[in-house]
Amino acid sequence: MTVTVDHKLPIVTPAFLFGLGHERQEGSSCRQLFVANFVSGMPRQVNHLRLALTTADCAGARQATQALKIASQMVGAEQLAGLIVGLDDALCGPAYEQDVVRLPKLAAEYIAPINRCARRTLQRLAAAPVPQWLDRADNPEQQPLLHGLDPIKLSTLGVEAW
Repeated sequence: MTVTVDHKLPIVTPAFLFGLGHERQEGSSCRQLFVANFVSGMPRQVNHLRLALTTADCAGARQATQALKIASQMVGAEQLAGLIVGLDDALCGPAYEQDVVRLPKLAAEYIAPINRCARRTLQRLAAAPVPQWLDRADNPEQQPLLHGLDPIKLSTLGVEAW
């Protein structure tokens, strides 16, 4: 079975990006802080999921999928959340094989697509410009919404290691 990303879903919802840009312009940092935590925690969370699946730890895999799903949904990462929901459904569905066989197969099917989608999500969050009409006259340049988390710094968070 090949796992595919639903490209009808946005990588990151425009409403979340709009709110993030608006908060940046207003000087608020609540969403920026949450996104920064999402970005820095992503490699650890994906690794926890991979480890749980490859060692046939069903409870750990369920915990990891729930954590990734909730975090993805909270930052508007719809494609990533969709992949995680698919994995969660496969974990909760009928088991025709024992976990020691079934979970490593799920790891082989899902981990690579999740890694690719997570990379695209992190890049989108880091590169999202402030909508033009939100720019103030004193800040004419569009800067990434996550100023301080540019793609170069993402590599230091382990994004390239996936």
